[in-house]
Amino acid sequence: MLGKSNTAMLHGLECIMCNVECEVADGLPVFNMVGYLSSEVKEAKDRILSAVRQLGFQLPAKKITMNISPGYIQKRGTGYDLACAIALLQAFEIIKCAFINELFFVGELSLTGDIKAVNGVLPMLIEAKKKGMRYFVVSSENYEESRRLEGIYVFPAKHLKDAISMLMCDSLCTALKDGYFLLSDNKCRYNEIIKPDNEADFSYIKGQKFLKRACEVAASGMHNLLMIGPPGTGKSLVAKAIGTILPDLSEGEALDVASIYSIAGLFNGSEIAVKRPYRSPHHSITMAGLVGGGNPIRPGEISLSNHGVLFLDELPEFKKQTLEVLRQPLEERRIRITRANGTYDFPADFSLVAAMNPCPCGYYPDLNRCMCSKTKIDNYLNHISGPLLNRIDLCVEVPEIAFKDMESAEKCETSADIRKRVTKTINIQKKRYIDRPYNYNSQLSAEDMQIYCKLEGELYSYMEKIYEKMKLGARAYHRILKVSRTIADMEGHEKIEKEDLNEALLYRGIMDRYWSDKK
Repeated sequence: MLGKSNTAMLHGLECIMCNVECEVADGLPVFNMVGYLSSEVKEAKDRILSAVRQLGFQLPAKKITMNISPGYIQKRGTGYDLACAIALLQAFEIIKCAFINELFFVGELSLTGDIKAVNGVLPMLIEAKKKGMRYFVVSSENYEESRRLEGIYVFPAKHLKDAISMLMCDSLCTALKDGYFLLSDNKCRYNEIIKPDNEADFSYIKGQKFLKRACEVAASGMHNLLMIGPPGTGKSLVAKAIGTILPDLSEGEALDVASIYSIAGLFNGSEIAVKRPYRSPHHSITMAGLVGGGNPIRPGEISLSNHGVLFLDELPEFKKQTLEVLRQPLEERRIRITRANGTYDFPADFSLVAAMNPCPCGYYPDLNRCMCSKTKIDNYLNHISGPLLNRIDLCVEVPEIAFKDMESAEKCETSADIRKRVTKTINIQKKRYIDRPYNYNSQLSAEDMQIYCKLEGELYSYMEKIYEKMKLGARAYHRILKVSRTIADMEGHEKIEKEDLNEALLYRGIMDRYWSDKK
C-alpha cells in the first residue's frame, strides 16, 4: 500500500512544493527515510511513531520506506512531520481519504501527537496557493499567520487526532460542513508590529532644516542617505524619524515583509505590519548577521529591512569587510548566498541610512576641541571605501544645534505633515513606472534614465562642465540624476530643472569634501 501527502520546503525565500510517499511492504522491519534529508528530517520517524502509538494504533512490523521529493535538493527542518505521519497512516490503511491530493500539510509533531508551529508557513502557503491548492492543515499556533491569504481554507489542528478526524470525512464538502476548515477573510487589521521601539517624530527635532530637507528627498525617492556630524546633534533620532514619513506598505509589500519575518521566526502571529521595517544592527554585527547565512540559512538584516530602512549608526566602527558586502545588494536589490548545498536568494530592497562622526573624537573641524591628527582622521574615513560611497545618493552635514533653536517656541513640522508630501511624490513615481518592475526613482534602469532624466540644451552643457570638474564616475553621475528626478517630482517639475540638479549636486559635494582623495 502506498500513502501520499503534500507539503513544501523553504530554500531561502523560495518555496518548493514537495510530495511525501510512504510504502509499506513485507520484509525485515525497518523505517527508511529517503530524499536527500538532513538529520532533523530523518529524526521525524521517531516523533511520528511515538505520536501514532499515543493514539492507540499498533503498527505491524513491516518494511517502511518514506520518500520526500524532489530528491535533488536537501530538506531541512521539522515542518514535514505532519505530512509524513498522514502518508504513513494511509500506507497502513488506518485512514482512507479520497480528497488527500487537495490538501496541504505542514507542522511539527511532538511525541504526544501535538502539532507545533514552524517558521516560514506564510511563504509556503503563498507558493502552494499559486500552484492551485486551497485547503491547508497547519498547527493552530500558525493559524493567525495562515489566515492572511485571501481565498484559502485553513484547518488549525492542535493534535494529530484532529487531522485524522477530518480525514475520516466522506468528502471535502463534509469537512467544510463540519467546520474543520475556516475561510480566510482577508479582513485582517494591519498592525504596526515592525517599527522602532521608541518611534520618533520630526516635530521633536529642533532646527536642522537642511537635514530635514535631505531626509524628505531620501524618503521621497527611497534613496540612500549618509549623515555626518559631531555627537549629540540628533542623527540617530532623525534616522528613527525617517520611518515615520514613509508611506504604508502596499498589500503585496506587506506580504513580502511578513514572509521574510515568518522565515526568520520573527512573525508574532497576530497581524501583518503596515509600517515599513526599520532595522538598526549594532556595529559588532557579523557578515552573516548582516547579509544572511548560518545553518540553516536565515535572512540577514538587509533582508529584514526589505521595503524599509536599514540604519547603520557609527558607520566607520563596522568592520570594513562587513560593510563591503553591502555593495552588491545596494546595486542589485537582492542578495545571493552560495553554499555547498545550494544557492539561496533573499530580497534586499532597502533604503540605507547611515550616520557617522567626522573624525574619531567626533569634533572635526572644530580645532578647539578636535585633537585628531590628519593620519588618524584619514584612517577613520578609510574604513568606508570609495565603491561603497558611490552607492550613497545623498550626504548631509549635521551641525550642532544652536541654543536659540533648542529653546525656540516655533512649532516644527510633524512627521504626518512631511509624510503627506512624501506620499504624493511617491504616487507620482508609481504612476510613471506603472508598467515597470519598480516604483521609485532610486531604482531607475539605465535605459529609462534616458527617458525620464534626460538633460537638454544649457542644462546638458552645465552638467558636462560639472562632471569634468568634480571628476564624477558613471555611477555617481547616474545617482545625481536620480536624486534630481526626485527633487523635480517634489517641486512638481515635469523635467529636471537647474535648481533640481544643483540641489542634488550639493548633496554630492558634501561627500567629496570629506573623501576628496577617493575620487
